Amino acid sequence: MSNTINIHMNQTPFTEVQTKSVINHNQNPQLKVVGFEKERIEPNTKVDISKESQLKQENSSQNTKKAGVTGPREDWENGSAELRRDARGESKTRASKFNPLESMRIDEPETYAKSMELTRRAGEMQQKWLAFGAEAPTEEELEEYQRLRDESFRIENDWFQRRCMATGTFQDPAEKRYATLNTLESMYSSEGHETSFNFYGTEEADSRNSLWRFYSKFNVLLSANMVKDLDNLNKFNKLVDKDKEDLSKLLEKITESIANMKDVEKAYEGNLEWLAFGVKLWDNGDVTYHANYKDCENKDGIMANSAEELLQMLMEKK
Repeated sequence: MSNTINIHMNQTPFTEVQTKSVINHNQNPQLKVVGFEKERIEPNTKVDISKESQLKQENSSQNTKKAGVTGPREDWENGSAELRRDARGESKTRASKFNPLESMRIDEPETYAKSMELTRRAGEMQQKWLAFGAEAPTEEELEEYQRLRDESFRIENDWFQRRCMATGTFQDPAEKRYATLNTLESMYSSEGHETSFNFYGTEEADSRNSLWRFYSKFNVLLSANMVKDLDNLNKFNKLVDKDKEDLSKLLEKITESIANMKDVEKAYEGNLEWLAFGVKLWDNGDVTYHANYKDCENKDGIMANSAEELLQMLMEKK
């Protein structure tokens, strides 16, 4: 892969946005990675399907998706783009476009995790009191509940003042990172299907971390550290050689993983409904491949350590 990546950034102004007060900022900064978008690492996703699996597929319904072709776009995919815009404060339908929790999540993942942990603990206390037949909370419990809520609010407000109002004028600190994710989605969405990017932090139970959050045919989940590393795209040529090499390897891994994921979809033959595919890149260097579908036994779908293994698992489904 070439070590020369040029970045072009432009921002398109939009009209005033009403939050608690009227604020001005730029929407959808577009980031273009010149010289990389044409590169593609060809995967070698080949699986020998057992005769038993082949017979199962031959006896399936007429709606069977055939191997060797990409499946048609389905109705459930149509809301994906709006879900992403809504999460990133770019929605065309929301009256208030700034999404503070999502912005904090991508801007300062550790701060977001602290606030969410306090909110979670307060929520558990509230659910306990609301349970059928539960005893009324004691004064000490109510004080602890209020302390958790107040501390969570203090953390969020501190972040807002430091990161959004540092200059005295509102500016969403997440805009550039949103632009990077939008650019990656544009690069890898094709053939009638969108590829959505999301990221995960330390809060495993947080639905915002979900691989399937945006209901796309193809889904990519990066770590918060990877998203932070991608900030360096706009200053690639100024990086030292080691940082250039690390960033190039990350982009190559993203490209290869997505290509493998899409090849699994193309190679799959069967009649699973609402079938979606995902890939998760882990900070330790691992890559896992995922699929989810209607009536899957696990709400988070199935997972494999390779594209080949995922295809084999799918082909064995009735």
